[in-house]
Amino acid sequence: MSAVDASVVIVSFNTRELLERCLASLPAGFDGLAFETIVVDNASRDGSVARVRERFPDARVIALDENPGFAKSTNIGVDLARGRVIVWLNPDCEVDPGSLARLVRYVDAHPGAGAAGPLLVWGDGRVQPSAQAFPSGARMVYHFLGLRAVARAPWVRALLLKVVPRSARMTRGYLESLDPGSDPRPVDWISGACLASRAEVARRVGPLDEGYFMYCEDTDWCHRVRDLGLEIHYLPGARVVHHTGQSGPSNPMSLYYYYGSLIRYFRRYRPGEFPALRAFMLVVFALRGV
Repeated sequence: MSAVDASVVIVSFNTRELLERCLASLPAGFDGLAFETIVVDNASRDGSVARVRERFPDARVIALDENPGFAKSTNIGVDLARGRVIVWLNPDCEVDPGSLARLVRYVDAHPGAGAAGPLLVWGDGRVQPSAQAFPSGARMVYHFLGLRAVARAPWVRALLLKVVPRSARMTRGYLESLDPGSDPRPVDWISGACLASRAEVARRVGPLDEGYFMYCEDTDWCHRVRDLGLEIHYLPGARVVHHTGQSGPSNPMSLYYYYGSLIRYFRRYRPGEFPALRAFMLVVFALRGV
């Protein structure tokens, strides 16, 4: 057994204050398990590197001279990891006490689980839909038209869960992600904001696809876990606060990367839906421009 139970890989970009809170929450999150922290900084300009080196001297900091994107930076960190379990963690996350220990112990105890993720919530406690069915053209239409927001009303969600058949996996997956319950369950994909995988599994699956600068690389990677015959598990009993989107204001290209990643994902996994989706996106962009 490795002397290090878990390696936490954090990719940071101009989130100094949140990164500090994230790192401060880790000891309680691991609840006595031995862990190492690897911070890969994507050329932040806010003093993140100096702050981490000053206040968290045990963390290993890889200070890059440029921003190569989330996927490539995560791969750099994973290549350095020595832990039995690897945990990807966003710098805008604060982990609840014991939450990461639960993830580590769960993947240790469930060899059929190629990866596991926690319940993610916003700062006000609202549930984030972080574990769902794989994206489809219908889901993207719902997203562009803003229809998914309707399901966030509890009474609407309760009604839809009664009338939407179980065969409608995409719709039910989104609804159930907002009402996760408490028991672990298999899902198609989990958010890379916090994801745990045994190191030997992570290396069998291989690195994140660096063709994604940011967004969708976690969904793509979960596809590859499933291709190995393993499952993705969601653990609502492990809770992590995710202050999502905090690096967005410092990265004006975020929207461009988001839609570029969707295009790459659909070309690879849903080529039959790609032409219609691309046409729909062009119409939406034109209408928004008008």
